Amino acid sequence: MLFNFYAKSSHFTEPVIQHLVNANCKSHLLYASEVIGWNNSELSNIVYAFDSAMCRIYNVNLKLLPTVYHYTGQTDIRNTIVRRRHQFLSKCFLNSNSVIRYIAHRFDS
Repeated sequence: MLFNFYAKSSHFTEPVIQHLVNANCKSHLLYASEVIGWNNSELSNIVYAFDSAMCRIYNVNLKLLPTVYHYTGQTDIRNTIVRRRHQFLSKCFLNSNSVIRYIAHRFDS
C-alpha cells in the first residue's frame, strides 16, 4: 500500500504523503498491535520498517527523522504502539465483565 502511494505521489508534497500513509497504511500496520506481546526485536523491526518508509518520503537519513517527526507533529511508531496497548488495557480494566478484567490482569503481568 505504501509503495502504491509513493509511486503515484510525484505531484504530492511530503506532508500530504505522510498524511496518506498515517491515514491508510499505519492503521493496517498497527491493526491489533495492542494485544501483541512485543519483544524488543519485533518492536525494533516494525519501528525500522516504518521509519525507513518515512525516510524515503522525506528523503532524509534515520538520524534526521526525529527532527522531521518533531516538526510534523508525528510521534515515533513505538510510542503509538505503547499508547495503544495502554489504552486497550485501561478499557479492559474498567470493563464490568469480570472475565475481561481477569484476562487483562493476566495479559498485563
